[in-house]
Amino acid sequence: MLHFFLERERQFEIDVRRAKGLEVKRMLEDGNCLFRAVADQVYGDCEAYNLVRQMCIDYMVGSF
Repeated sequence: MLHFFLERERQFEIDVRRAKGLEVKRMLEDGNCLFRAVADQVYGDCEAYNLVRQMCIDYMVGSF
């Protein structure tokens, strides 16, 4: 069963690359993966996740 899901995920990545020209990138699974992904796309460096996280926090605090 695991093989089925891994193959399906691999095929999804191939399809996205073909259809959209996009590449799926793996992020460290440490609870900051969303911030890492945004930092990678915006700044080209997933290690800038602290900056992105802090900007999100500042935005949320300023909205209340």
